[in-house]
Amino acid sequence: MFIYQKKLQYPVKISRPNPALAKFIISQYGGPDGELGASLRYLSQRYSMPYPELKGLLTDIGTEELGHLEMIAAIVHQLTRKMTPEEIKKAGFDAYLCDVDLTSSQARVIEYVYWNGGMVTQKEIEVFLDVAHPTVVGIVNRLEKKGYLNCHLDENNKRNKMVCSTCEAEKLLNKMYEGRRAAEQRLLHSFSENEVAQAKKLLEKLYENIR
Repeated sequence: MFIYQKKLQYPVKISRPNPALAKFIISQYGGPDGELGASLRYLSQRYSMPYPELKGLLTDIGTEELGHLEMIAAIVHQLTRKMTPEEIKKAGFDAYLCDVDLTSSQARVIEYVYWNGGMVTQKEIEVFLDVAHPTVVGIVNRLEKKGYLNCHLDENNKRNKMVCSTCEAEKLLNKMYEGRRAAEQRLLHSFSENEVAQAKKLLEKLYENIR
């Protein structure tokens, strides 16, 4: 089914380490928006596709997404290669969700609940993540055990499970945002205000193109 060549189609060659940038790049590895999730979605959809031509197309796209995983791994490795633990810690890369034992999906749920008044229904989280009910149940249950969420049934509608943010979630988000601001300052410290504005405009345009 697959022919593997131990060589990147587009070689990654990074000369200078940059753990702050690696923090951003590694977020594309897993989670609902990551390359692994994209690959699995394409490869699983091929089995329910009745048309052979489209089945082959889905297989090709899913395989290409697996190639993206390899590129991201190579980029992160080169951005942090030969750095001492002290250098990595100083740059903030060590704090990328690892010290709090969170996945990217769990972090997104914590943010979503907090920025939507601190309380949403479990169904709203399912729509936000665009994943199945059992998956969200697992994410919410794990976050509740870790103390970042509280859950209870809606008094007016017992079929609705309400998910609430906690003080621990707010502390965690403050820590995450502090790390993001530090990384952003490192990335943009040599940019003028006009260059920063232009970069944001271009990134917004790219985002709209892939939505």
